[in-house]
Amino acid sequence: KGEHFKVLALTFTNKAAEEMKERVEMLVGEELKRVFIGTFHSFSHELIRTYGSYIGISRDFIIYDKPEDIIKVLIDAVRIRVGKELKGEIESTILSEKYKDVSVLENTVPGFYYAYMKLKNRLISPLNLSRVGKNYSEDFRLIFELYDEELRNQSALDFADLILYAHKLLNEKIFIRKQVQTVYKHILIDEGQDTNKAQFELITTICGEDFQSLFIVADEDQLLFEWNDAKFEYLMSLIEKYKVEVIQLYESYRCPVQILQVANRLIKHNRIRIETKAELLPKKEEAE
Repeated sequence: KGEHFKVLALTFTNKAAEEMKERVEMLVGEELKRVFIGTFHSFSHELIRTYGSYIGISRDFIIYDKPEDIIKVLIDAVRIRVGKELKGEIESTILSEKYKDVSVLENTVPGFYYAYMKLKNRLISPLNLSRVGKNYSEDFRLIFELYDEELRNQSALDFADLILYAHKLLNEKIFIRKQVQTVYKHILIDEGQDTNKAQFELITTICGEDFQSLFIVADEDQLLFEWNDAKFEYLMSLIEKYKVEVIQLYESYRCPVQILQVANRLIKHNRIRIETKAELLPKKEEAE
């Protein structure tokens, strides 16, 4: 009985996680507490909160999850650095030359924020930025380093850091990875088409090489998280790596025939999708 409840179920939104919990609770009752159902970020948060000290993260770290809060940290860090450079307290860099005008700083840094989050979603931090192969500007690199340093000074992580550091923890501390693999023998990924690089690497790190119980619910035609760097290739890599059997559920209980006919005509133009996928068929006959 216990073996069946060593399940890790991951999804992308708190709402979806709560719906999954409610449905599972209806089936297993109090045994729900023996299953982890949550988002990638909540799982990563719990992992870091428990084991983060092994990679230098305090147990009482705070989380910046609102863009406006993160942008403020960025601007404040640069403003303090520029002030010290202008006073001659530290060696001058391009920052004091380019951002002594506060309005320039406030107009430029928000754009950097989105770029930094995208990099972290690819497991790229200031430490390995040079390996990316792109020629980022000097101020872009310096501000990324300043931001990372300021987060450490505040004992803080941003939202993207949660998965980045969970992945780092599992890769660097093998005994923790083995413990997680021992606890979770079955893994379910909801909305698998929306997986990005960091999430993909987190999944494969937990699974290892010969994982036999990976269940993915996905529809590449509903890929919505491209803004978060989700790619169809990550879903296909999971299918190929773990030799996942693909079972298509082609009957739609949501839409009537009129809508599905139009949807099928549009969807067939998608270039990135499973080639053998059949058209959706209605279980609901008429439009209301």
